[in-house]
Amino acid sequence: MGKDKYTRPLGWFFLSKLLSVPITFLTSLAIARMLGPYNWGIVSMASWFAIFFSVVGDLGLGYATIFFIPRLSKGRIKLLVREGLRWKLFLSLLFTAVLIGISDILAQFYNIPEFGLALKIFSIRIPIQMVGDQLYSILNGFREFGRLGMFEILMAFSKFLPLALTLSFFLYGAITGYAIFFLIPTVYALLSVKSLIPRGRMSRDGILKQGLKVGRGKYVSTLLILSITFLPTAYLGVFGAEEVGFFSVSVTMMEVALIFTMVINNFLVPTISKADHDHTNFLKVAEKYGKFILYFQIPIALSFFSFRRELLIFFGGKYLEGSDTLGIMLIATIPYGIFFLFQSLALGIGKSEIVMRAEGLRCILNTLLLFYLVPLLLSRGAALAFLFSLLISLLFIAYPFRDKEFNLELTKRTLASLLSTFLTLTFLSFLLLPVSRPIYRLITLVAVGIPTYLLIMMGIKEVKLEDLKLMKKMFSLS
Repeated sequence: MGKDKYTRPLGWFFLSKLLSVPITFLTSLAIARMLGPYNWGIVSMASWFAIFFSVVGDLGLGYATIFFIPRLSKGRIKLLVREGLRWKLFLSLLFTAVLIGISDILAQFYNIPEFGLALKIFSIRIPIQMVGDQLYSILNGFREFGRLGMFEILMAFSKFLPLALTLSFFLYGAITGYAIFFLIPTVYALLSVKSLIPRGRMSRDGILKQGLKVGRGKYVSTLLILSITFLPTAYLGVFGAEEVGFFSVSVTMMEVALIFTMVINNFLVPTISKADHDHTNFLKVAEKYGKFILYFQIPIALSFFSFRRELLIFFGGKYLEGSDTLGIMLIATIPYGIFFLFQSLALGIGKSEIVMRAEGLRCILNTLLLFYLVPLLLSRGAALAFLFSLLISLLFIAYPFRDKEFNLELTKRTLASLLSTFLTLTFLSFLLLPVSRPIYRLITLVAVGIPTYLLIMMGIKEVKLEDLKLMKKMFSLS
């Protein structure tokens, strides 16, 4: 096999996800179990308000940085990095003051006495996260997947800080820990970026204005994406912090289920951008690497769905009330993975307006469904609104890429993965009939389910030797 100029090893980045996602999940599980749904709901609500302000202040500079760095001269890269960080810092301090100012008003609105102080503490996170996110985008633009991996690992291990503080100070310990944990990876990213910035004179042109223009579509779409998670959290709080707790746990499990999709998505955007810049058939590149999203996402989603009660029991018996909410969110990860593939296509070729329109449609539909379904079904209604709006927006974002050959390949691979997953889960259902303890059932799922699925995929000749070699090359450490 000849050298593939678009394959940049993801091994360190993937390894970081294998470490960071379980650590994040386990620390969240432990904290959620100690706090219970009510207090965990308060932590989740306060966290989302801080995240909302952090994303509002991005202005599209994160995506513009990823898009421009492979295309700019050294002097213009230096200017883009400096101006982007300067604006992020200024806006972060402004939004910190705003959140502190409205914290007591929000506490009175939700009738949650602890919420005001929680928001004040969480405001510390805004400048740390905004600067950290911009540094992360710079590393992604340089395709420094190893350093991105280390960033993820440091961020994951930093999650032990809120766990330790929860053990000592309960609710406010958890809030303080989640407010400051982002500091360590941000410092690491700053040191890494300093070593990457080209030496020499800095350009004086209007690259920041160009960046804002290019990133505008992605910025609006990111705000819309955020609203899809933020609005349910904010609205569910009206019906009680417990419902927020159920929804938050479901979102956490959804993020775990999306681990492989997120790794590949980080790889796809700059890779498709490079292919398009080189006048290569970017659809072929997307099909070559994007199929792995389907290979991973479908079996993970359906397996988690089938074993969702076994997973929830580790959060504590009170969280079993959110079993249906979790099941809906896990099913949603399948169309979400395909959505990410088309999103990577659009962003990779600089068509962020496609993503913006798709997310706009999704946001409108989600909001309308949210206000109808949540009063009836609470957190389950929020999950259904998420799923239905995602399915319709997926059809919208896929429409511009209606290449017959590409869509046929995508359909074939989706059906093959669904068939293999169904056969695997059917086999496991018989195998696990005499097994009742949740931990043993989950161990069997991993130990037996993974090789069974792979063997079936190879048996129907969906996964070939060339695919295994490509996966080995993509996820290698060098």
